[in-house]
This record gives sequence, C-alpha cells and structure tokens, in this order.
Amino acid sequence: HPCSYAMVVERSWYNFSTPDMYGNEVLPKRFPSGVPFVIDFSIPNGSCPTKGQQPPRDYACVSGNSSCVNAISGHGYVYDGNPYIANGCQDIDECKLRNLYPCSSDGICKNTLGGYDCPCKPGMKGEGIKGTCTDKFPAAARM
Repeated sequence: HPCSYAMVVERSWYNFSTPDMYGNEVLPKRFPSGVPFVIDFSIPNGSCPTKGQQPPRDYACVSGNSSCVNAISGHGYVYDGNPYIANGCQDIDECKLRNLYPCSSDGICKNTLGGYDCPCKPGMKGEGIKGTCTDKFPAAARM
C-alpha cells in the first residue's frame, strides 16, 4: 500500500512528488545520498554532563557536535542528533537558519561547532546577534 510509508526531512529541502508515495521503490533512486533532517531527542533518565567533563559511556549521543540541555519538566535531557545511526549527531549550520538564529545585516555570521557567532563587520562595534552594530568612529572622524 503506497500510503504506508513516512519520512522525516527538512521542510525547506523537500518538494513532494506523486511518485514519492511509493516510498522505498522511488525515494532511493531520487535521493541516492539520502535526505537531511534534524530531530531533537529527549532521554527520560540522566542529565547532561558537567561542563568540561566527558559524557558517560551510556550517554545517548557522545558526538562532539551534539548539544545537551537538562529537561525542565523533570529528570532527563534533550539533544540534537540521531543516536540510532553512525555519526548521527551532526553540527547544525545556524547561519543557514537566519529566522531561528538572528544575525543582523551589519554582522558576519560564523558557524561554530554547537553554535554560531555574529560579530559586527570591521569598523563597527556592538553585537550582531542583537542587531546593535554601529560605526566605531563618528562621521566627523572619518572625513
């Protein structure tokens, strides 16, 4: 039955095509390298390792690219990645997701492992993430 398949994929990356309803008959041919997606997993027991400490061996995602947040609703933690595939925790390029990770037009977005920076352009001061970049030198000093 063609409707017995489901997949998770980045919304901005995938456009539905009717043949895709045939799942494993069509998708591997159309996307031989696979498709990108991001999932947040929640682990019911445990907590994030203390900053600077290695995660325990039974930690769900030990990749250097994973990020961990202790759950506010009780015991547990949340992280980005997929622990069920090799190298499942991959770095997210926040600079490609400007609607979620702001960086003003006067800032320079720089992806980092587990985050991003947005310093102001040369000759400016402030914080690009907050949109507060201004000229370092007043107009009179530049003339």
